[in-house]
Amino acid sequence: MKRERESGGKLGMVQKTLQQAYQQAPWRKATRKGMLFLILALLFGLVIWISLTISVESAEAAIQINRLENEKEILQYRIATLNTEIAAGSSVQVMEERAKKLGFRPATRDEIVYMTVPAYPGRQTTLAVPPPPSSQEEPILIKTSYQQSLSDLLFQGLSQIEKIPRGAVP
Repeated sequence: MKRERESGGKLGMVQKTLQQAYQQAPWRKATRKGMLFLILALLFGLVIWISLTISVESAEAAIQINRLENEKEILQYRIATLNTEIAAGSSVQVMEERAKKLGFRPATRDEIVYMTVPAYPGRQTTLAVPPPPSSQEEPILIKTSYQQSLSDLLFQGLSQIEKIPRGAVP
């Protein structure tokens, strides 16, 4: 029995010594610190990569917006130029000259013939502006659901919760 105690005691001491040596091994501590540093470096690199990616995409979007705005200005200038050409081409003087070159002349009163079409309703008028509202109707500026305060809404919700029977699932 004495021997077993001594061997068990020695075995326990050896195990404790090995365990302590295993835990305190310098290369384990260095490995832990190295892994921690590597993980932090990877996280830092990931954050930098994400921020650079977002910066590059926003810069590309800004360049594309600038290019499209320039193209829009060019197209607006082209449209204004074409409208000016149309206005100049359809002026009274130009149209009279073109008509004379084609052999037309102004009509006399005797040559003008008016014709009536029985099914034609005539020129329809359109309203550019809607009629003003009647004085009896007052426009609703704010919906009634938006006139309720947050405290009123909370008290109303609490009162509805109290009305739910016990054990019922809302």
